[in-house]
Amino acid sequence: MKSRPSNCSFSRSWAGFTFVEVLTVSVLLAFFLVAFYEGSQRMAMATLLQQNRTEALIQSRRLGERWRAGTTLPPGNSTGLFLNGTAYTLTPVVSAYGASGSSLQQLAITLGWKEPDPNAITPRSRSIKDVYFKY
Repeated sequence: MKSRPSNCSFSRSWAGFTFVEVLTVSVLLAFFLVAFYEGSQRMAMATLLQQNRTEALIQSRRLGERWRAGTTLPPGNSTGLFLNGTAYTLTPVVSAYGASGSSLQQLAITLGWKEPDPNAITPRSRSIKDVYFKY
């Protein structure tokens, strides 16, 4: 068996990484990638939830302003979809408001939808209620 010559410049510091070092870096990288994935999923969910809330406010205000302008609302509940595909239910209720003989009317709007709960399996119910008045 041949032995390595004593004048060889090959030393232990240039031999590469040990198995333990490679394993440690691999485990740390795996933890980082999982945390990055979970964080990006939470950010996407938060964006979806914020879109639902914003669009619910816009839908409610649009309906209230149309009612104030004189548009008659269809009786009962109506359903629709937000731009991101989430289904909602809209319930407008028009009633007289104030003293008897007053022409003041009230529109109570309830807009409800279900949104995914990032901490549970079942979706949670959300709603926005708004009130408008007109003479």
